[in-house]
Amino acid sequence: MDEQNAVDDDGADDQHRCCAEYAADAQAETSNVDRCRLDFVGDEEQQQRNEVDDLFHEASQRADVPGIITNRAFSGTLSACRFQDIAQALANWTTARALALAVTRCELPSPLENLSRMIVDLHCHSTASDGVLAPDVLVQRAHARGIELLALTDHDTLEGLDDARAAADLLGVRLVNGIELSCVWNGATIHVLGYAFRRDAIALQQAIGELHAGRWQRAETIAQRLEAKGMPGALEGARAIQQELGDSGNAPARPHFADYLVRAGHVRDRAEAFRKWLGSGKLGDVKQHWPTLERTVSTLRDAGAWISLAHPWQYDFTRSKRRRLVSEFAQAGGHALEVVNGMQPLEQVGGLSILAREFGLMASIGSDFHAPGDWSELGMYRTLPDDLRPLWKSFDHEPGESVGR
Repeated sequence: MDEQNAVDDDGADDQHRCCAEYAADAQAETSNVDRCRLDFVGDEEQQQRNEVDDLFHEASQRADVPGIITNRAFSGTLSACRFQDIAQALANWTTARALALAVTRCELPSPLENLSRMIVDLHCHSTASDGVLAPDVLVQRAHARGIELLALTDHDTLEGLDDARAAADLLGVRLVNGIELSCVWNGATIHVLGYAFRRDAIALQQAIGELHAGRWQRAETIAQRLEAKGMPGALEGARAIQQELGDSGNAPARPHFADYLVRAGHVRDRAEAFRKWLGSGKLGDVKQHWPTLERTVSTLRDAGAWISLAHPWQYDFTRSKRRRLVSEFAQAGGHALEVVNGMQPLEQVGGLSILAREFGLMASIGSDFHAPGDWSELGMYRTLPDDLRPLWKSFDHEPGESVGR
């Protein structure tokens, strides 16, 4: 019997008793929020909050608690209580489940500001690009995890939005138009997120068409290179795997090729496929002629989009080069940085927060969800610092001039 089933077999009376006990403890501690709260003041506090997030994530994965707890709501609220008490409770996974139930099902007094905030995820992918869940299934999962505002941001396509919107309307989830566009800056591939735009904007439709054709050319080139190394049929195989996940008119991406190589017996797993054939600098790393960063931002602005620079810390840049990227993104008319991308290290959140403040940019957050996993889930990400301006609070307004300096 696995741990999840073991949890479900616990006695109901014991469960409710533990729930009540930990609810009482949580209620008692909320009076100390202002005194105990962790506000990213110093290294010790940062490490402490990081450890709280990690501990509770581990427990919540085993206990299958609702998503409202496995995102910033936990780190922003319960980290206000005594860290040692939380760590001790989380050391036992049964106790952790009782604590989670107490927080999600019982009345807790104010101030619990993060629990009262809308649960948001502005970065996720479906089978329309390189995700594993169909758009409607992804929305259903987001709804089950307590997400109220969602943006489906598939790579260079709007193909999944209609199915996602139908599911969102049925479930009462607010879905905003989203996309993650590929572009180039200083010779490196960069991703830019667009939100709440007009889908029928001519420049955007033209750009997506060019990207669509370019991705098919890239897929054909990858397949040709693999065939030359004794691995034929890669395009057809990758396409078949892509179609198994969900119908899509877009080209198969490198993850689909990786899965084909595994299935065909050329590699042991996806990691080996990228390490030997598809990763950076390998034969599958086909350099695409993406549009420039400036043109991409202009295209999104013409469509009335709010624009965020995706995962700025994932690019292999020095600090000075990253700062230059952010500066030129702001000068081009960008509105925000994706300060929080999934469970990235907390020091990266701090570094990006500094850049957002320096250039007067707003902040976006997202899980960058592609598939369910231990450290990849809808609505799962680090806490956004309180002093940054959330981009999504502007979605009801038309974008104006760039707020960058």
